[in-house]
Amino acid sequence: MSYSEKECLDGLRKAEAKLGHSPTIREYNDADFVPSSASTIVEKFGSWNEAKKQAGLSQNRQNSQIEPKPEDVNIPDDKSWSQLSPYQRYYYKNREEEKSRTKERTKKLKKWFKSYKSNFECEKCGEDHRACLDFHHTENKEASVTDLVSRKNTSKKRIKEEIEKCIVLCANCHRKEHHEHAN
Repeated sequence: MSYSEKECLDGLRKAEAKLGHSPTIREYNDADFVPSSASTIVEKFGSWNEAKKQAGLSQNRQNSQIEPKPEDVNIPDDKSWSQLSPYQRYYYKNREEEKSRTKERTKKLKKWFKSYKSNFECEKCGEDHRACLDFHHTENKEASVTDLVSRKNTSKKRIKEEIEKCIVLCANCHRKEHHEHAN
């Protein structure tokens, strides 16, 4: 899903309200805000500080002098350290930690989703075992619910929004539903 500039700016403002100060990238990523990743906001505005500026938040001080690339940091051959944005330099310096953080966040999201699914049952036969339940879209499918849960930067709010477009069916009833519509 692509977020609008307004949704990105609203996410920053909500983060500031919750934290009591203008958020850093790390603080934003560690919380459950929408959009759920600072990288989404950076891509939309070009930089974290530009997004914060447009949201009316205080920006981080920027040092105009770029420190040399650390010896142990690898970047793609087609990239130059000085041409990377501050966020990109941060990412490359902290790549393993960021990957680990993202992996842990995805793991927590999957655990939450398994628990959340236990609130549902098949609307046709009443099956309620969460391993058997699927979300069948009845309107404007933007993404599969399962795919959203597996993505690294999806918020719980976004998953719930997609679920609202669905009816809950067990795997058998779901297959039958698709078979009936195919004929």
